[in-house]
Amino acid sequence: MTRVVAIFSLSLAVLVQINCGTGKDESTTGGANRRAESSKQDASPASAVTGADLIEAYRRSESEADSQFKGKALAVSGIVARSGRDYLDRPYVNLKASDNPIIEVHCTYNDAQKTPMSGLKESQVVTIRGVCEGKLSTMIILKNSVLVD
Repeated sequence: MTRVVAIFSLSLAVLVQINCGTGKDESTTGGANRRAESSKQDASPASAVTGADLIEAYRRSESEADSQFKGKALAVSGIVARSGRDYLDRPYVNLKASDNPIIEVHCTYNDAQKTPMSGLKESQVVTIRGVCEGKLSTMIILKNSVLVD
């Protein structure tokens, strides 16, 4: 029972950290900044990387992986592990690597991507473009994600 409580507490802490992000209240910005960031990211060239390679880079050395990937647009190819909405009602898709069942790439997206992203199925191989925010616990965060055709 103690182990279950500890796992639940750790999971809750991870979700809180993921969703605290920048600490800005979107109601004060009207979402305009988020849309502007998304359109900027769409126009920028993205470095292609597999989810497995990204996960392995962060597993080996978080600081080296941050210097290589953090803040950069990436086109990450991987296997859909799950999708849904987090406890703050933000939509996401997680990508996994077959050789690392613990770390996943957590891709958050805005409502403009709702139709293509919500149609993804578990075990489907996809490429998702977004901006890497680095690793948080067992997730590598990719924000402003869009599905690549």
